[in-house]
Amino acid sequence: MIQMHSSKPIVRSNIALLVDGPNMRSHSYEINVPFSEVIDTIWRTAESYGNIIEAVAYFGIKVRETPAIIKYAIERGFDVLIGSASRETLDIDEKLIAEAENYIKRNDIDILALASGDEHYLPLSKSAREHNKKLLLIYPPEHTSRELLEASDMVAEIKFPNCTISPAARPCSQSCHP
Repeated sequence: MIQMHSSKPIVRSNIALLVDGPNMRSHSYEINVPFSEVIDTIWRTAESYGNIIEAVAYFGIKVRETPAIIKYAIERGFDVLIGSASRETLDIDEKLIAEAENYIKRNDIDILALASGDEHYLPLSKSAREHNKKLLLIYPPEHTSRELLEASDMVAEIKFPNCTISPAARPCSQSCHP
């Protein structure tokens, strides 16, 4: 898509947005922010880098992923994929990586936006570069692999100005506090 500003065309990048639901969901518990707000923040963050033309949220089938959350993600514009009960986390990671590789190979995708902090996704950085794509990492503070941060072309920490830390959580980064 081309937008016109002062007679110079600006070409916006096309984005495939992939969300590691369990990873981002556990972060929302720790900072006492509703997951719907996390989903909205991820969407707005990715959208600030270009046009979201594909969006997929991956969830497990455990109790945490309530039908209301899944319904909200669908209403927000995400396709939703549900992992199997056995090896749930690994299953979701494997599905997300396979789907990401497919998006990286597509000609109509410029940026792969990944919402996670999990180092399992490190190989996506190399794959994206090999296909002349950029990797945008949208990550939770305190729960992100340093290697993944360093390997990403662009990074965006999700922030919530009025969050509070759950007593059972590890400390949240300073960026989530006013």
